[in-house]
Amino acid sequence: MARKWALAVLLLLAGVVGPALAGTTATYTITVTVEEILGVSISSPTWALGNRPPGTYYILNLGIPQPNVGNTGNVTEDFSFMQTKAADWTPLETIAGVGTDTYVLAVRLMVQYTPVPPLASYVDGDVVTQVAQWCDGIKFGGLGYIKGPGTGNYFFPLLKVPIDSTSSAEQTIVVTIGCRRHY
Repeated sequence: MARKWALAVLLLLAGVVGPALAGTTATYTITVTVEEILGVSISSPTWALGNRPPGTYYILNLGIPQPNVGNTGNVTEDFSFMQTKAADWTPLETIAGVGTDTYVLAVRLMVQYTPVPPLASYVDGDVVTQVAQWCDGIKFGGLGYIKGPGTGNYFFPLLKVPIDSTSSAEQTIVVTIGCRRHY
């Protein structure tokens, strides 16, 4: 009988002490959000025209490699273009003709580097203004809109030179290319 009592006490202790000695668990939750990285690049960022006859136009055509505007971020982006005007000239906001000290700067984005877009393909929606204009599926040749990471388009700027200039100084026009997340 003493054995039965000892066994009963042992079983009772195992039942009471066992859960207290058993391991317990807890949870730890980790949440991570991948950083949104926006990025835009352009290859060949300078176009030096030198001296040009008045009233002429030029479409940048480097062949291979034609400058490319690309998404260097990790999200789908839209691109924008805006210009800082030349010191002594005034930019026009339509593709129409130029006058004294007025010029037109326009951009077309293309899937291929050839053929070069003809002058007639540039429209008012391609004109780069002093306010950022976002690609929307129509402007700038309809591209530069919904660009996935690592993708881009060939860049064909058009410059229409004034028919006359009251300044003989070299003029510099800066084009700023922006990007934003496409939703």
